[in-house]
Amino acid sequence: MLDIGLIQAITLILLSGVKILFTPIGMIASGQYSFWTTIIITSAGGVLGTVVFFFLGKRIIKALKSNKPKKKFTKQNRWIVRTKNRFGLIGIAATMGIVSVPLATILVAKYFGHEKKALPVLVFTAISWSFAVTTISYMIYRVFI
Repeated sequence: MLDIGLIQAITLILLSGVKILFTPIGMIASGQYSFWTTIIITSAGGVLGTVVFFFLGKRIIKALKSNKPKKKFTKQNRWIVRTKNRFGLIGIAATMGIVSVPLATILVAKYFGHEKKALPVLVFTAISWSFAVTTISYMIYRVFI
């Protein structure tokens, strides 16, 4: 079913585990991979990246917490807190395709890691981004071929 070699598959899975927006575009644009191969590879990478960075992020956050004095709010910190308060778990998870899998996942782990639905929402978001970007890329590719 998959028209891809093992090394290529592993490389593309790792790439989509970090940046799920560009991997499907590159796979479709290369013309070597079918629609379903692209969906399977990028979904697997997105889910793998989500799971790894969710648990790794929780450990990193736990390790970094110490008795250091609190930092002042920067523009970036304000934006993150405003986004968290305004859009919640789903809002931060939805940014996964735009910002990156690790950043969105670590933010969700930090602010919503205690919620049982956090990881399923992230997995669903990764698969959704994979389907959406692959479908749009494939439609555009078919127009120009």
